[in-house]
Amino acid sequence: MKRYPLLSLSAIVAFLFCMPFSLVASNTTDKVYTDEVWMVKGEQQTIGLQLTNHPLYTALQCDIVLPEGLSFAVSNQSSGIVTLSEANRQTHLVETSTLSNGSLRVVIMSMSNSAFSGSNPIASFEVKAADDVVGQKISGIQNVRIVSASDRKEYTADNMQTTVNILAERTVITAKD
Repeated sequence: MKRYPLLSLSAIVAFLFCMPFSLVASNTTDKVYTDEVWMVKGEQQTIGLQLTNHPLYTALQCDIVLPEGLSFAVSNQSSGIVTLSEANRQTHLVETSTLSNGSLRVVIMSMSNSAFSGSNPIASFEVKAADDVVGQKISGIQNVRIVSASDRKEYTADNMQTTVNILAERTVITAKD
């Protein structure tokens, strides 16, 4: 982990995002969300974390809540659970922390007030389905805070839910002539 001269990244994140911002935050219709997920039991899946109007924002914080039978996994592409998209790796930092309720707090921010760029997803995270779980489950994105790049104002967004479909086995479709 990179260390900054006076404060660690964790201390900066704690300072910026653990303060009671609710007094200054405004609501927005923009959202942080994931698309519907299809996966096979016992396998790991990458899920894209998306943000509407992402070029307008420079930072976000959210809690990802997984249903029973799913767990967070380390990415095959990085050493963490959350991986920034290629377009945002040079301008943003990501920190994660597991909360007491089992959800994953994700903080993505720019130290230079750069807006998110590229296409969605802005980041992705890894989940693994247990070997004995099948069916539809509901995951959630909660406690969303996003920061505007233009005026650095903080906004809160609605909680979102996504269906996670876990199959017993991979389906193969064969076409006939």
